[in-house]
Amino acid sequence: MKTRLLFNLIAAALLLALTADYGGKSLELVDRLEKTAYDWRLLRDAKQARRKNADIVIIDIDRDSLRSLGSWPWNRDLLAKLLNQLFERYGVLVAAFSFPFPDTNDDTLAALKDVDKRLMMSDDEIAPETREQLEAQLRRITQEYDYDSLFADSMRNRAVLLSYVFDESGRRAASLPAPSQLLGEDSQPLAGDDVRQFPYMQGYSGNIKKLNEAAAGGGHINLRADSDGLVRSVPMIVRNSNDYYESLAFALMRFDDISGSGLPLVASGEPAEKISTGRYAVNIDEDSTMLLRFGNIGGRSSDFDSDPDASFRYISARDIIRGRAQEEHLKNKIVVIGSSSELLRDLHPTPVNPVTPKAEIIAAQIASARADNVLFRSPTTRFVELLALVAAAVVLSVAAVFIGPLLGFVLTVLFSGGFVWFVFAQWSAEGEVFRLVPPLVVFAGIALVNALSGFVFEWTKGRQLKSAFSQYVPPELAQQVGKTINMEGESREISVLFSDIRNFTSISEKLTPQELTSLMNRMLTAQTRVIHENRGTVDKFIGDAVMAFWNAPLDDEEHALHSVQAAMGMQKAIQSLSAEEEKAGRKEMRLGVGICTGVANVGNMGSEFRVAYTALGDTVNVSSRVEGLTKYYGVPILVTQSTRDKCGESYVFRVVDVVRVKGREQALKIHEPVGAPNLVPVATTKALEMYEKMRLEYVKGEFAAAMELLRQYDEERPGDGLTAFYRRRIEMLLKSPPGDAWDGITVFESK
Repeated sequence: MKTRLLFNLIAAALLLALTADYGGKSLELVDRLEKTAYDWRLLRDAKQARRKNADIVIIDIDRDSLRSLGSWPWNRDLLAKLLNQLFERYGVLVAAFSFPFPDTNDDTLAALKDVDKRLMMSDDEIAPETREQLEAQLRRITQEYDYDSLFADSMRNRAVLLSYVFDESGRRAASLPAPSQLLGEDSQPLAGDDVRQFPYMQGYSGNIKKLNEAAAGGGHINLRADSDGLVRSVPMIVRNSNDYYESLAFALMRFDDISGSGLPLVASGEPAEKISTGRYAVNIDEDSTMLLRFGNIGGRSSDFDSDPDASFRYISARDIIRGRAQEEHLKNKIVVIGSSSELLRDLHPTPVNPVTPKAEIIAAQIASARADNVLFRSPTTRFVELLALVAAAVVLSVAAVFIGPLLGFVLTVLFSGGFVWFVFAQWSAEGEVFRLVPPLVVFAGIALVNALSGFVFEWTKGRQLKSAFSQYVPPELAQQVGKTINMEGESREISVLFSDIRNFTSISEKLTPQELTSLMNRMLTAQTRVIHENRGTVDKFIGDAVMAFWNAPLDDEEHALHSVQAAMGMQKAIQSLSAEEEKAGRKEMRLGVGICTGVANVGNMGSEFRVAYTALGDTVNVSSRVEGLTKYYGVPILVTQSTRDKCGESYVFRVVDVVRVKGREQALKIHEPVGAPNLVPVATTKALEMYEKMRLEYVKGEFAAAMELLRQYDEERPGDGLTAFYRRRIEMLLKSPPGDAWDGITVFESK
């Protein structure tokens, strides 16, 4: 047992090592399966939530906009008109672009400046008056076609945010806005080792200086694609040089919360597990990423209000510029300007949608933070997960050795089900993400290891048991038991049967020793054959009596029913044998059978010289007592209430009596089996109904009424041995009424 336990624990340790989370990384196969399970949960969560976010609107530079207003990139006077419409006509709260503007867009202006240079080089060919006119016209055209300035003017003094992208190339395009201020919980700026968890990127693509100076702020739009190409998280903080830059989603949250717009970012924990400012806080992972949580399947929808899959309202940029949008859809809303068109190449695969616009990913971050249902997996999560998994693995490995394979499997299923419930509960209630696949792999692996070690252990143990069991059973049975059965002592529910030939002493007195031996052999063989045919175990022969039981050592879920069927078959076998004996001029043989179902101790018991597989306990004693009652009631078979209950509707019984036997205070309800429901004649069923009425009057103490019903029953079913018992009993009670103490229980003072 110690060897098996050590083997199980070592195997559990190896499984834990193979599936462990090493700082967000694990074995490739396990990681792939976990990502699949995570995506399934994410999609399931989105479909169940069906959350719509009317406060966040996506202005979509869609195919219709590009077809109507020109291909991308647009002249920035068009973007300026878009912003003017959003703020002046529709009254949006804040607007953000999900793409940067690293280059100038003033091609016309550049051409005019070239003309100006050529004019300066031709002083002799142009009259002074003409030159002055041309210079004035150039100044007017320059001012009119300075699209970058027009665009910048449309941002000035408005809540307009620009975006920028970091990369690791080292190349730098345009400029960045002022960095974010990041403090620790002690209100001191983070530096040195405190910032290692935030990704460092040298290169960036920002916005031209003129636009950066006019905008109210901005944030990066970096995404993080996993090894399979799907975007499941976004970095909330990125380092560049010695500065920190927040995501565009966080910047938008600041403008949604007036109190947070001027506050620094605060990182809580070491490493940081949460970034907060104002009334918004976002849980982050060890590498500062925020897990995406989608309120719906999302994507561009033609009808936000009626489409169950729509997360955010998409409004075409063309409708904004032309003033066709509805004001109530935009008033005081957070607006993210992006594109659902593949022409702008700003679509990204996510677990819920293979073509998710970046604008929607940004919107999903904001919606998740505003609803305080951000998904997260922190260092604390990993520690709790590892601790619970180690504890569960140890418990399962140890328990399997002591409780057996079946209960071990049940326990494994319970642990697995409990862990799955816990994972889903934490996801739903707290947004905390515990891994699903690795624990199930560990539990399944432990179950497999336990089964393997159990097989080896049982095989070795079976060889020993065959030697012990072969002392008192045939070799072929010993082979079967040695392979499949545990013969050690145990407490289990069994059905115990006792049978006895009535007046066998008087029968045997008239037989020669040879005749007696022959009769005993034929009688016991007939009964044993029936018991074996009904999956029973013959415990012992006590003279002409037989003790047998069911559900040990072989498991038998229908042990009670099989014991009753065996009793009925034994009666037929003895009747057949009795008929043969009567033809030979000998006395009739009658068999009495008693059955009780209950818990008993079963196993190999005896001395070092001789052992026997037997059963001990109150159930055995009661069975013997019930068998003895058959001669008093004149019925061939009696079973206890426990046996009758176990048989259910598979057999028809009639109540015989409620008795209190010697040596037992608790009363017993005893029954007689009549037969299988489909084999009981209709006449018998009607007669039994009358018998039940008689029993009811008898128990109530209405003995005269009971006697009359008994008379009618006897006419319907003459020859019933139980009728004679009740006739004598009722006659006695009529002569000597029991009074108020009557409870309908028959007390037997002798065994």
